[in-house]
Amino acid sequence: MNDILHLLQQYNYLFLFPLAIIGGVLTAIVSGLLISLHQMSFVPVMAILLAADITGDTLFYMLGRWGMGFLQRHGFRIGITKEKLDKATDFFNLHHRKAVYFSKLAMAIGIVGLIAAGCLKVNFWRYLLICVTVTFFRSIILICIGYFFGNAYHEIEQSLNVYVAWFTLGILLIALLWGIRQLKKRNEKK
Repeated sequence: MNDILHLLQQYNYLFLFPLAIIGGVLTAIVSGLLISLHQMSFVPVMAILLAADITGDTLFYMLGRWGMGFLQRHGFRIGITKEKLDKATDFFNLHHRKAVYFSKLAMAIGIVGLIAAGCLKVNFWRYLLICVTVTFFRSIILICIGYFFGNAYHEIEQSLNVYVAWFTLGILLIALLWGIRQLKKRNEKK
């Protein structure tokens, strides 16, 4: 989050578009923080976030519509397996509007649904309207979170680091105990 914050503080709107395509949720929250600090303005941020999200959604749709051969060969590298695509396709056949809404709200796992919309040749303009609607309201909510709670990210990050450290220590301890147990079993068999 610090990297995004520093990039946006230094370059403002210049880096907002590519950052919003890659990490839209976090970028929207950081933008809200910068709006609260009067380093950015709401209207340009909102317009750029919408444009970036529409660009990403269009690329996923196009990938599904014209890239099935590519997906079948390389989709597993980005988490798109034939099974996931078949499930998304079945759901889309029954409920394409709900499927697009769910795909937009589900963030990372929803990418498969957005690609499936292209595979099924869902009407592009209807697809885009749903995507814009969800993005508009989601962006407002995320900007508000950043605006009102953005300064709290230092405390959240520090607390999260402590929890991650304890969790990692616990996992390492469990792995160590499991390894010792496996060695004892191996020695008993000899």
